[in-house]
Amino acid sequence: MANIVQLKLSTQEWVVGELQQTLEPTATLTIKQPLMILLVPQGPQNYSLQLAPFNPADPEGTVKIHKSAIVSEPVEIAKSLHDAYVRHTSNIEVVSSLEGLK
Repeated sequence: MANIVQLKLSTQEWVVGELQQTLEPTATLTIKQPLMILLVPQGPQNYSLQLAPFNPADPEGTVKIHKSAIVSEPVEIAKSLHDAYVRHTSNIEVVSSLEGLK
């Protein structure tokens, strides 16, 4: 399974994507198909999360982010955000239940 993580950049952007492992230590982290997490107001005290391409010119590409630009350690994401990421970056529909199948 892919290592999908979220991290916060010094520019205050939250990024979610597939962390690519490297064998040698580097000054960068490589993130495949990075998406920004956007908070969108839905009312006086309600917000929804939306995902948008980190690099609109190449939304399916890979980005190297310098470790000095990262505020938070990469952490695994909640299942709901993981499922939204998978739906957004592939043709896979995440099924949470097999009820009704015979």
